[in-house]
Amino acid sequence: MPTRKTISILTLVLVASSLSHHNSVFAEAEQEQLQASQLKWEQLRASCEGNYSYTVTTFSFTGYRTTTTVTIRDNKVHQRKYEAFGGAPPVPLPVNPNGKPPVIKPLKSWTETGAKLGTHKEGAKPQTLDVLYQFAAKIIQRDLAPHEKRYVRFFKNGLLKSCFTIDNRIADDAPINGVSINSITPSDK
Repeated sequence: MPTRKTISILTLVLVASSLSHHNSVFAEAEQEQLQASQLKWEQLRASCEGNYSYTVTTFSFTGYRTTTTVTIRDNKVHQRKYEAFGGAPPVPLPVNPNGKPPVIKPLKSWTETGAKLGTHKEGAKPQTLDVLYQFAAKIIQRDLAPHEKRYVRFFKNGLLKSCFTIDNRIADDAPINGVSINSITPSDK
C-alpha cells in the first residue's frame, strides 16, 4: 500500500508534468505568432529599405524612466539616443501661457554614432529588430522556471511589441529578461 509520502510525490510529479505540457502547448502557439509577426516585419523592412527606428522605454514605480531610441540605416545600427528622467514632480507643473505642457528636461542624455555605438552601459542595446526577433524566439523556446512568467505581445499591425520573462517573486520593478518595444517607425534615408 502506498504511503502518504509516495502519494504526495506522485501528485507533484503529475502536476509538474501537466504544467510542463500546458507550457509547451502555449509556447508552440506563441512561436507561431512570432513567426507570423516576423514575416510582417520582413515585409515592412523591405518596403522601408532597412531604414527605421524603434524606441524602448523603462519605468520604475518611483516615476523614474528611461527612453532609448535606436536608429537603423541600410539594416545597420546608425545611432542610439538615451534619455533618463527623474520621478514625478511633487506638485503639478504649471501650464505654459501658450497652453502647451512644460518641457521636462532629462536628468541625463547622450547620443552614440559610429565607433561610439554601444560605449554607454545604460539603455537598450544597439541592435536591429532582426536580432530582437531572434532573441524573442529563444525566450519562447526556453522552458520556464516555476518562479517565472513569460509575456508575449504584438502591436495592432502584428509586429513584435514584447517578449520577456520576469521573476514573479519580485514585487516592485522586477527586471525583465527579453524584448520590450514601445514604437517602431519606418523612415526614409
